[in-house]
Amino acid sequence: MTIVKAEPGPFLFKMAEHPDSESMWSIYEGFIRRSDPVAIRNFMMSFYTDPNPMVEGLRQIKCPTLVLLGEFDIVFLGPSEILAREIPDARHVILDGIGHMTAIEDPDRTSEEILKFLETVRETGKAG
Repeated sequence: MTIVKAEPGPFLFKMAEHPDSESMWSIYEGFIRRSDPVAIRNFMMSFYTDPNPMVEGLRQIKCPTLVLLGEFDIVFLGPSEILAREIPDARHVILDGIGHMTAIEDPDRTSEEILKFLETVRETGKAG
C-alpha cells in the first residue's frame, strides 16, 4: 500500500489529495484485500490493450443505464462519452471535483445519483 500511496496514478490521485485520504486508503485497502489480484491483472491487461469499444454491443443494451464517474476520472471521461452516446437509454453523470473512486471519495453524492436514477427508472421506465 505504501507504493500505491506514493504513486497513486490516474485512478487514485484525487483520493490521495482529499483531506480525509487516510480513511479512504483504509476503505481501498479493504477492497484490495478481498480482491483476486490475478483477476485484476488479467482485466487490466486486456481492458487497456483492446482498441475496440464494441459499439455494436453497446447499441444492443435494452435496459436503462447509468454512466457515472468523477470529473477527474481522466482515463474514463472519453469512454464514458461513447457509452452515453451509444447505449440507447443512458444517463451520463459526471460528479464535480472527484476522480475515479466515486463511492469512496464522495459516497453521499454517488448514492444520491444512483438513487435518483433508480427513482426515475421506477417512475418512467427510462434512464432520463
